[in-house]
Amino acid sequence: MPREISHSASASASSGAKKPLRVLLVEEERADAILLMETMSRSRRFTFDVETAPDVATAQSALAERRFDLMILDFWLGAEPSLVLLDHPSGLSGGLPAVMISSVDVVDVAGASLGAGARAFLHKRDLSPEKLETVISKALYA
Repeated sequence: MPREISHSASASASSGAKKPLRVLLVEEERADAILLMETMSRSRRFTFDVETAPDVATAQSALAERRFDLMILDFWLGAEPSLVLLDHPSGLSGGLPAVMISSVDVVDVAGASLGAGARAFLHKRDLSPEKLETVISKALYA
C-alpha cells in the first residue's frame, strides 16, 4: 500500500522546526482518511508523517516493519473492530500510544476502546484541529 504523507507547516518561529510525529492511521474509508490527514495538516502544535492502513492486516504489517510514534484507529474496519491492534506486539504493549476514532454514537465504543488500551477517544463529528491536538496530547503525554 502506498504511504500517504501529510506535513503541517505549523512550527512556530520561536520553537524552530519540529520533528514530525510518525503516525499510523488505520481507516478503511478513504474519504475519512483524507479528512483526518487534512485536519492534521492544520495543526498548530504538531507536524505529522502519516502512513495509512485500510485494514487490520495492513496495519499489523506496518507495525511489524516500521516504528511509529502514534496510532490513530477507526473503531470499525468494515465488519471487524480494530481493538485487536491494541494488543499487537508493536502496539501498546511496546509503548505505542493510540487514539481511537469513530462515527458510532454508542457509549460502549468509547468505553471498549479505552478499556482495551487506547489512551484517548474522539468522535468523528467532533473532529477539528484543536480537538485532535487535545486527544493526541492526551495519548502522548498521559
